[in-house]
Amino acid sequence: MRFVHIVVLAGGTGGARFLRALRSAAPEAEITAVVNTGDDVTMHGLRICPDLDTVVYTLGGGIDEERGWGRAGESWTVNQTINGTTSCRLDGSRAASLRCRRWLRSSVARPRLIVSVSCPRDKR
Repeated sequence: MRFVHIVVLAGGTGGARFLRALRSAAPEAEITAVVNTGDDVTMHGLRICPDLDTVVYTLGGGIDEERGWGRAGESWTVNQTINGTTSCRLDGSRAASLRCRRWLRSSVARPRLIVSVSCPRDKR
């Protein structure tokens, strides 16, 4: 048996879909994703990592396939509460809950990488 370790530079929807296909094509390989953080921003006190989140949602089975981003079955309650409207859909409630979890876990000195990859698979 041969050990295969693949490192992929990934960003956004295309990178996430490539990783999903790669994981399917090489199920025994150890795959490391180096995900773009250039679009990360802090809003309302929470760190928003769109490319990293897209990779996590896609590999975890929770991506909204129709939109190509965000979580499937998303609601916009948090967004409406913060912004007073749902016309500007920056962040859905399910995504915001992941960001809150990431913030809570990182506040006890865990690196973002560990916090991000330890998120559970989506249970629909």
